[in-house]
Amino acid sequence: MNTNLHKSIIINFLLLFSVQYMAAQNRLWVSSTHSLKLDLKSSHRAGGAPSFMVDDTKWLNYQIQLEPSQSSYSISVQIASGSLPDGFRLKVKASDFVGTNGGDTGNPTGEIYLTHQPQILISNIGTSYTGSGTGLGHQLSFSVEISKFKNIGADTPGINLLYTINQDL
Repeated sequence: MNTNLHKSIIINFLLLFSVQYMAAQNRLWVSSTHSLKLDLKSSHRAGGAPSFMVDDTKWLNYQIQLEPSQSSYSISVQIASGSLPDGFRLKVKASDFVGTNGGDTGNPTGEIYLTHQPQILISNIGTSYTGSGTGLGHQLSFSVEISKFKNIGADTPGINLLYTINQDL
């Protein structure tokens, strides 16, 4: 029996703007669009639980300019393509805003289990600018829950996450 099983989950980032009206200066980006790789490694001793890698190297940045008559924006996230093995659940959580630029930067909604359906990650975003890059905006923390350990194998699933900014109606 192989006690050195290893599974990696590759996460790619896609960005989409879906709004009724959006001015050219409104933008959404992830601090680094390089793929994120979460490595899950089994224990080297019988009966030991696998170790989990939590990644918090990505930051969500945006710039929004609202007119006085416009409603706020929200940012949602979903799995756009690919799938996780049965018994695996990927979670993401956005931190509170970090930085000096600010404005009305919105409210993180808490930890989300990612699915193929869009879920709001940050709500009530008004006129704001988070800054650009690592250490500014909302830090994203990704982690994996495993309920079916038998599905940890040598294959490498890949998923694409889609972030969408929408104007609240």
